[in-house]
Amino acid sequence: MKRLTCALALLTAAGLAISARQGPLPVRPEQLPKAAPLAFTPPSLLRESLPNGMRLILLPDHSLPLVKLYAIVKAGSIYDPAGKTGLAELTGAALKAGGTVKYPAGAMEQTLESIAAELSTSIGEEYGEVRLNLLSRDLGTALPIFAGVLMEPAFAQDKLEIEKSQMEEEIRRQNEDPWEVSFREMKKALYGDDSPWARTPTLKSVDGLTREECEAFHRRYFHPNDTILAVAGDFDPKAMTGELQRLFGGWRPEKVEYPPVAPAPERPTPGLILMDQPHLTQATVLAGELTGRRGRGARFNGDIYALDVMNFILGGGGFTSTLTREIRSSRGLAYTAGSMVSFGTDRGDFVAYCQTGLPTTAEVCGLIRRAVAEATAAPPSAEELETAKSSLLNKFVFNYQNSGQIVHQAALQEFFGYPEDYMATYSQRIQAVTAQDCLAVARKYLHPGDFTYFVLGPAKELAPSLRPFGAITVQPLPEP
Repeated sequence: MKRLTCALALLTAAGLAISARQGPLPVRPEQLPKAAPLAFTPPSLLRESLPNGMRLILLPDHSLPLVKLYAIVKAGSIYDPAGKTGLAELTGAALKAGGTVKYPAGAMEQTLESIAAELSTSIGEEYGEVRLNLLSRDLGTALPIFAGVLMEPAFAQDKLEIEKSQMEEEIRRQNEDPWEVSFREMKKALYGDDSPWARTPTLKSVDGLTREECEAFHRRYFHPNDTILAVAGDFDPKAMTGELQRLFGGWRPEKVEYPPVAPAPERPTPGLILMDQPHLTQATVLAGELTGRRGRGARFNGDIYALDVMNFILGGGGFTSTLTREIRSSRGLAYTAGSMVSFGTDRGDFVAYCQTGLPTTAEVCGLIRRAVAEATAAPPSAEELETAKSSLLNKFVFNYQNSGQIVHQAALQEFFGYPEDYMATYSQRIQAVTAQDCLAVARKYLHPGDFTYFVLGPAKELAPSLRPFGAITVQPLPEP
């Protein structure tokens, strides 16, 4: 015990000595030393297409005996038929769970487990994805399974029912988390309840889904000419291309007639939605509006770079951001406060968010509105600008830590129409953003006087103080 006490005393003394040499510790988070931007030079990617139109992105990497594959297919929940919300999600889950024509579900799982390969599938809002991670020596065993999942899923009825049950259980529990409820309902407030960009599955819509509908969804949207296949790892590019041609060469291309997707409104009706939850002891507050379109290729929206920097300063930068500083650090009104912004294929959105005590809900709404108004009134300081750019560049690097992440990001960027040099030029474009650029995009995309507010909490207690933020619509929590 005496030795332990002496050791602790020595460690404490050493720590005090180091602290004395380095000066006093910062009092506030924004006073911490700034990290220099990390350098990132993306490797050269091999891009080619198979005769059937499947686009390939290849990145050989022999540092480890591993291979990762990502297939991105243009098929998403925005194409769910009316009354069938959840069809894309169920189809995506059952792609793997239901096995393939040549590999029944049980045998497929057993084979993959025997070689420690990881196969997963999903379909999100705009695209579906099939992912495979394995040892390079097992490519001959796992690649045919991967191809079968893409081309010939069996959608075994018993496995499909299990996936439906899991989806239904998630829906039953979807109102348990205030954050999940708030962001889900805020999206409906901005885009409209029935918008393909906001609607969510219900117990009724999922219960009616059938195996035949999953098969039809796959048959309609899964084709090689609408698929990007990214491969990274320990392989020879020529041999890999030949093997992919052998496996996918018989997959016939087809022109897909995608159903029209109802556009987002030009500007949602301003006001405040108060979703009544009488038992809550704190409020979840969201405020925002729709932003702009991402664009594609030569029409890619270059405002995205200045918008990233502006939002980092406003609310995306954690402790260094205005919203966190004003709401949490200076006033102690919340543990979490911030903002996020995006461009979309149709429209993107800006949302500021916070959770706070009931007595301070109106004050937080006012602080959000004021912070956004200030961002549209004057450019950020030189220090804010430099901190934001340095932090964004360091964060960007961590999206590309290995060859698998690099090809995956490259495939998604190609799918969404980003310029081919986006990865290589992101750093210099962020560095080129000026304070006036931040002010310009804030004025272009943010209009705090027209914000839609969403508050989750007890309506009777909150409503009187929230009247300054627009006409209040009180809504009950939607049933699953």
